[in-house]
Amino acid sequence: MVTKTLQLVDLIDSDGKPTPGLISVRGTARGGLRIDEQAAITYAETFNCIDYVFFRRFSDGRSSQISAYVVDNSDEKFDEKTLAELHLEVWLHGATPLIYIAWPTRIDILTCARGPDFWEYEDEDCHYEPVKSFDIGALTAAAEISRELKSISALRLADGTFWDEPPNGDLADYAKTAHQLLIQAVVETDAE
Repeated sequence: MVTKTLQLVDLIDSDGKPTPGLISVRGTARGGLRIDEQAAITYAETFNCIDYVFFRRFSDGRSSQISAYVVDNSDEKFDEKTLAELHLEVWLHGATPLIYIAWPTRIDILTCARGPDFWEYEDEDCHYEPVKSFDIGALTAAAEISRELKSISALRLADGTFWDEPPNGDLADYAKTAHQLLIQAVVETDAE
């Protein structure tokens, strides 16, 4: 597990243990998970590159929500083209609103909850386009580091306040999600 970069966004704690709600896609004994989480983990396995699913869990018995997929790319086994294709695939499926990509020295966030940021219309191809990227070496002022990392913290995903942060709210636009665009295209075709 990429301790340094995932610790920055509170996906793992200072002891290297996963934050509650972060579940490994491979090698996890699923018997202890709720049925909704088991199904989500099984589904995440189909994307091959996904290493973890981060769930928002509720104390009132509601089903857990998938808050993010996490890719451990600390060994750089995936190039940006492969990750762009993963972004396209996950966006098309609407499986999660966010993908965290952990590199050796940075963490990137990709959004799947709005239009296709990854798509280049000119060359009709997908490109790696993180909506947020935090390089460990690039952030220099302590206050800047703290503010930026707190805004994308997994703890904010877990308690539901992530989307309340103004810049984070811009990461989602329901009308531009893949499923909504498909529905709109069907409605427009029917109208013709």
